[in-house]
Amino acid sequence: MGENLLKQQQLEQYIEQLRAAVASVDTSAQDRRHLSEVIAAIETGMNDTAAVDASVVRSLERLVAGFERDHPRLAAILNNILLSLSNMGV
Repeated sequence: MGENLLKQQQLEQYIEQLRAAVASVDTSAQDRRHLSEVIAAIETGMNDTAAVDASVVRSLERLVAGFERDHPRLAAILNNILLSLSNMGV
């Protein structure tokens, strides 16, 4: 139980980092909306990892690929979120 709590806390930290990074970079309205949707889906599923389905993971992967060149910090945070979800069994 303690390990899962630590994993969830780490995921929450990454989400907060992502929010701060999104607020500080110049991205399109569409990118911001998509990031917000993915964050909302992850937050909904944080207590029930089964709620985070493969489509959310695919969206995260696409976002990582899309931001790697122009926004490497966003891509790194998104990748950390992907790794955290994987460690949680998603």
